[in-house]
Amino acid sequence: MRRTRLISPREMAIAQLADLLSPVREQLRLVEARISEAVQTEQPELTAAYRNLLAGGKRLRPALTLLAAGPDGAAKAEVIALGAALEMLHAATLIHDDVVDAAPVRRGQPTIYARQGADVAILAGDHLFARAAVVVTETQSFEALRVFAQTLVTISDGELRQVWRNSHLPDMDEYLRLIYAKTACLFESAALGGALLAGLPRTHVERFARYGR
Repeated sequence: MRRTRLISPREMAIAQLADLLSPVREQLRLVEARISEAVQTEQPELTAAYRNLLAGGKRLRPALTLLAAGPDGAAKAEVIALGAALEMLHAATLIHDDVVDAAPVRRGQPTIYARQGADVAILAGDHLFARAAVVVTETQSFEALRVFAQTLVTISDGELRQVWRNSHLPDMDEYLRLIYAKTACLFESAALGGALLAGLPRTHVERFARYGR
């Protein structure tokens, strides 16, 4: 009798995610290409560090931007640009997180902080923020720029609150505010931005924002 191999929860989750992302698989390749181009610098070591940091991610944030834009909007250059910019913004926050946490390793690779020290890591994070901001201007949308800028403010606020309150455990309300600022706001911005650039009605845009949040 043939024995049926059981599928692990991890394998099932990967398969379900692949199904979810299948409608925007081609557009995600365009996002990858835009990110790769945007992190190309005149310093090979810095370029390699950025690419190592950005490699292997699930790309849930840009995928949400593309899915919110719908089949007609997902292929637009401005939607691709926003998806790339938000993923770069996320990566920049990780560089700064590694400084705050004194983290030696991320995704199996030595962090910029571990290799080059805090000064270089802070500047590299700032540099990646700036490059992401350049990419988001390709949307030629004031609303998309506002979403990007507000996301950066929210993330920075959350990081500062966490550092200032590091000496005690937050209560539930404060914990929810922290995880919104550090994680959920990026998903909110991804969904909201895709819907905005697709020209959806304001009520639809607000629903996508709530979904991402």
